[in-house]
Amino acid sequence: YDIVLGINHGAKTIEIDLDYAHHCLTDKQAGRILGHLQSNIVAILNSEIPTLISPQDEQDVWAWNSTVPDTANICVHDLISETVLRQPDAPAVCSWDGDFTYAKLDHLATRLANGLVKLGVGRGDIVPICFEKSKWTPVVMLAVMKTGAASVTMDTSQPEERL
Repeated sequence: YDIVLGINHGAKTIEIDLDYAHHCLTDKQAGRILGHLQSNIVAILNSEIPTLISPQDEQDVWAWNSTVPDTANICVHDLISETVLRQPDAPAVCSWDGDFTYAKLDHLATRLANGLVKLGVGRGDIVPICFEKSKWTPVVMLAVMKTGAASVTMDTSQPEERL
């Protein structure tokens, strides 16, 4: 097996051994798995509710977010347009039903935005998006942004009368 977790418990000790193939996990990932397991075992032994994050992971999250980035005074669709100029062939959308590069995403969204404008969609309008999430969802959302309107995604699992 690529990953094998062995647990042996004695009267007062628990021994944990993690063997893994290095093509599956890095040493750091293996350490994180063991850290999660250790913190959960300690919580259970202390009759506490185990958490989904280990103390080390929580410390890392706080460290990663200790610096607040500068505020960008630019619209999302303009940021995407800048990325199209810098990296047109970079992946922008990776979905279960397909992928789009930034260039393709921008091209499709621009065409759809032009069609929406011809239908009268513009600044101040709210456009509901009601279909299953797919590679087309960001295309539609970006197109709506390009018109100056706002979009709201609808949960297709809801009954029609709630939409």
